[in-house]
Amino acid sequence: MKSRIPTILFCAVCLTAFDAYSQPRNDSFLPHIANGSFAGGSFRTTFILFNNTDSKSTAQLRLTGDDGKPLVVTIPGRGTGSEFTMDLPPGGTRIVQTDGSGSLVAGAATVISDAIIGLSAIFSLYDTSGNFLTEAGIGDSLPVSDFVIPVDVTGDFNTGLALFNPASIETTVDLTLRDTTGKETGKTSLKIAPGAHLARFVAGPEQLFPSTSAFRGTLYIKSSNQIPALTLRQNGTPLSYTSLPVVHPLSVQSSLFLPQVANGSHGDGSFKTSFLFLNLHPMTANVHLSLTKSDGTPFQVTLPGKGTESSFDFKIEPKPRSFCKPMARDR
Repeated sequence: MKSRIPTILFCAVCLTAFDAYSQPRNDSFLPHIANGSFAGGSFRTTFILFNNTDSKSTAQLRLTGDDGKPLVVTIPGRGTGSEFTMDLPPGGTRIVQTDGSGSLVAGAATVISDAIIGLSAIFSLYDTSGNFLTEAGIGDSLPVSDFVIPVDVTGDFNTGLALFNPASIETTVDLTLRDTTGKETGKTSLKIAPGAHLARFVAGPEQLFPSTSAFRGTLYIKSSNQIPALTLRQNGTPLSYTSLPVVHPLSVQSSLFLPQVANGSHGDGSFKTSFLFLNLHPMTANVHLSLTKSDGTPFQVTLPGKGTESSFDFKIEPKPRSFCKPMARDR
């Protein structure tokens, strides 16, 4: 996603139902972190821990690499290591960021606390001179055993998937790629060692489906163990990212809300919003999209191929099918 054109994901089957998880709820996971330099610039990860309880809490941030071994980074004011302990007063927040030094490394983060706290992260991208370019925010990921992600491999876009196995046993992950009609176009399997992290793009050499190109659809993931997961949408030029939620295939939610959409020109460029609908159920989905402005009045936009309106209706066939329409500029 280009830094001035945010993409907002709308899932017609966004999930609130998850498998029961055996770990304590005060263990939180970030399935992907990144730090260090590469040919085009550098990454830093910001960790945000917040305590909404009335009691003091102590949290330990543990970083691990692809192989599950400690991942050593430097956090200014906290030193160099793979584990960092932070005290959070009642209602307090701690914000710490890796310094971007060294060669690029990636892994996962586990936060263990003596109370249920909030956890978020921000991936920040800098150019070779250290100038800030763009960033993408994520929340902690609840482990699940099967889920679906939207896939866009068109133009400069690619879709990335990050997985983390916090369990003490190996997990097998089966991946099925389907196009916008629900047709299966690829299948592969991966094994993730105990404590290990794995990050791959859908398309490209040595990625999940190397021959895939000019593709939109979905990727269904089924794991033998519950694992935290994250989707990243990459725009190659200029290099930038946005995060997307994974979608559980057993949604019971029929009304969904996006608290922010944007469209049209401003002084530095323009905004567009993309809406992505996924139907994972055995019945046709009748989708009604209604847009309103900040004052609650109808928000009229142009969807290419659908006209200029403030509300739109779609029928999505009863197969794993996706439909994506970007808005044209507001008239």
